[in-house]
Amino acid sequence: MTQRYYGSKLVTAWEATSSGQPGYSVKYEDGYTSWSPKETFEKAYLPLGHTDSLPGWQERIVAEFVQLSDRLAKLNAYLDAQVENRTIDEALFALLEEQGQIMAKYLDILVLRLKIHGVTQVWSKPDPQ
Repeated sequence: MTQRYYGSKLVTAWEATSSGQPGYSVKYEDGYTSWSPKETFEKAYLPLGHTDSLPGWQERIVAEFVQLSDRLAKLNAYLDAQVENRTIDEALFALLEEQGQIMAKYLDILVLRLKIHGVTQVWSKPDPQ
């Protein structure tokens, strides 16, 4: 029986075309390289910026920061839309607001960890896609 899977992996990628289509060449940790269409790749991966000089554990903190930032931005956009046109009940809205506050605090902790370990001195946030 088939089922759906969700995963995350760290890859190195660069813009590349294939048969005239924009996309990315993708190199996986085991050295395997493939090509992915731009839209597919950008739905699956968030840019971390240049993290080559960081040890793996620091790169994972950066990845966690980038993922959480993206999720919090999407939650905030959803909540803003709900203020304009409420489609969920008040109790669920309040829970989502509380979740956003907790996520923001978590993000603050990750930023402090990045600063304490000196990561912010050698890494800058990635360019937007």
